[in-house]
Amino acid sequence: MSDKLADWLRRTTLFSTAIDIARQTLPAPVLTWLRSQMVRNLRGTPDEVFREIYRRNIWGYKETASGGGSTMHHTQRVRESLPGLLDQLKVRTLLDLPCGDFHWLSKIELPVEHYIGADIVPELVARTNSQHSRPDRTFLQIDLCNDPLPAADLLLCRDCFVHLSEDRTNSRCGRSRACAIMRQSGAEGRAWQPWGTRLND
Repeated sequence: MSDKLADWLRRTTLFSTAIDIARQTLPAPVLTWLRSQMVRNLRGTPDEVFREIYRRNIWGYKETASGGGSTMHHTQRVRESLPGLLDQLKVRTLLDLPCGDFHWLSKIELPVEHYIGADIVPELVARTNSQHSRPDRTFLQIDLCNDPLPAADLLLCRDCFVHLSEDRTNSRCGRSRACAIMRQSGAEGRAWQPWGTRLND
């Protein structure tokens, strides 16, 4: 797909509707390929790319700006399991990075004293702050690959590394005890499965 055609597709107001129709009619591998072409044709730093994805709703979901992995259907198990896990681990401060639009987490009450949601997209953080912030819930703009992370008892990092190159992921993991633990836990193979929407460096 040419850059010019991909850019035109991103800018048409019919894009989300077209993706919804395609999702109902096309096989999943075809949809994955189409989305991967849209993302691969984006240029810029990760924050610029994700801002464009959010601004144009390139994932193409009406339910959430954060893509299919953040729909209520695809988060059922984690929504059922997370509160019990946090309680079991006695987590007082949870850092959720990237938090996206806080769609699925807004439906459950977490047994923590403080929730910190963070994302790379400033417009998304501003909107989420205006809709969901409260004294025990804060939203910050953070670049996972480059910025220092706020202190927390647990880092929830879901559906993130699959979109980053191994160099970016290894760079972050080399500076984070939380990521190092994840890699040693046997989750490494799953974490780096390319979904076809990995950003180019």
